[in-house]
Amino acid sequence: MNIADRLSSLMRWRGIRSQRHLARLSGVPQTSIHRILADRPGYAPSHATVGKLAHALSVSPEWLNGDGPGARRRAPAIDRPPPAPRASRGEDDEAEMKRLMATLTAAERRKIVAVVRLVAQGRLPPTWTAGAERRS
Repeated sequence: MNIADRLSSLMRWRGIRSQRHLARLSGVPQTSIHRILADRPGYAPSHATVGKLAHALSVSPEWLNGDGPGARRRAPAIDRPPPAPRASRGEDDEAEMKRLMATLTAAERRKIVAVVRLVAQGRLPPTWTAGAERRS
């Protein structure tokens, strides 16, 4: 896998739907992201660009670039990614939720789903709704 394949896979896995969205999250110009994904011969992104993209996607720059130990693995060589960056303006809730859920363990994801079910059914414990009313 090259950097274009890895970047494309991570974007899908994290729920990032466009190059522009990744540009907002990472601070890398959309044109640079396009050049990487186009995988044209002779273009190599700078170390700073790879570093910003890796940070935004919660992987190591070495893994994203395909260098060093762990680069041949199919998934990032990390036990658990650091917290995902906060949602940028205009990001939809579903994409943010997918990105955040990707950072959790299976047990934590099950707990989140259970809470969301309670919210959807209007069955939150009284102490949770009282706290929310006080904060508003």
